[in-house]
Amino acid sequence: MANFIYYLITSLCLNLSHGQVPTEPAPSGPTTIPWPVVAPPAPQPDPKTSPTTQSPTVVTPSGSSPAASGGSSSAPAALNAITNSVQPAVPASAASAPGKYAEFQSICRTKDYETPAYYSEELKNLRLSMIKAKMKDKPQSISLHLRLLQELIDQRKIDQVQQTLQEIKAKNISQSERNMAEASMAILKGDKKSARDLLNKVLAENPKNRDALKMLADVFAKDSNYYETTAIYLDLAKITGKDYNEELCESYTLDTHYNDAEGYCFRGITKNKSAYASIFLGVGAREQQKMKVAKKYFSDSLKMKDTEMGYVCLGEIQMSEKLFSDAISTFKSGAAKFPKSDRAHVALAWALFTDKQRMLALEQFQKACSLNRRVVVEVRKTLKILIDEKSSDVPKYSLLLQSCESL
Repeated sequence: MANFIYYLITSLCLNLSHGQVPTEPAPSGPTTIPWPVVAPPAPQPDPKTSPTTQSPTVVTPSGSSPAASGGSSSAPAALNAITNSVQPAVPASAASAPGKYAEFQSICRTKDYETPAYYSEELKNLRLSMIKAKMKDKPQSISLHLRLLQELIDQRKIDQVQQTLQEIKAKNISQSERNMAEASMAILKGDKKSARDLLNKVLAENPKNRDALKMLADVFAKDSNYYETTAIYLDLAKITGKDYNEELCESYTLDTHYNDAEGYCFRGITKNKSAYASIFLGVGAREQQKMKVAKKYFSDSLKMKDTEMGYVCLGEIQMSEKLFSDAISTFKSGAAKFPKSDRAHVALAWALFTDKQRMLALEQFQKACSLNRRVVVEVRKTLKILIDEKSSDVPKYSLLLQSCESL
């Protein structure tokens, strides 16, 4: 009878998972990290010596840049489908080639969770009020109206975005200014090709338009095309005479040019007091399997500034060292200080789950699901583990899976 009841529960779980539980290797206990492990990515050509450095805004007719079509790659698409709750999407054109793309060893490689969308409402309102105050002094400034539009987009205040866009269009604006506004909207909609096309039109008229160059760099970064992102920031440094230490530290690291990254990262720490410069030094060290060095950089970054990325990256290293109590403590701090980050809650949930604190883990998965429905992928993984263990927690996690899928 007991076996029959367990069979019914297992069947129910499989049905709740749309008839299939992922069959990829899953953590088998407190000795493994819950995310896949592969070798770090291979280095790519240096943008400093590439022809695209002189003209970073030119893309191929298909919408991909010379760097994007030059041999970058990813882990298999199936692996990305399993891990897409914590990793950026793999470009389709890179799915079959050997070598680069993001290392799937970590869920902590980009600072996606520290944008205005994740700020407190108090800070969001303060940023908006500062822009609006400047607009009162300069009501005819189209650049300030565009800045307000971009801030509303960054904060994901969709209800106010369309109204602001219409107000901009109603003014006597140039075609370049209209293209900038439309590019912002294209980014909001996730239409990166249209955004690139519009920004290239702006830059064809004025190749030194700083706002357009920064926006284009951001578009390439969203596409994980760090090669072009780096090239644009190198051009911006020449145009403006300013340093972009933090940006180049980040893009060079994510493009696996670790030696080039180090110089910018160290200058970012000493000159700009940038916590992210220390974090990306840690990312580079981690991808080169220098775990102790990486741990120090992540820890040092938190002494400079509390960041979600700093907590998650440090906690990951502690997990790899099997310091589960330390990892749980670190992830708890990150989740408490950055409550809107599903990544922080997922990391804490996996640490608790691996440490056999299954009910506490369930609570964190539940919070993460409420922030991002894609966390359902992680819940399916846990359910597969529990079914294999014939755990009494299967019914509870199956209900969590059902709840996540219904969001």
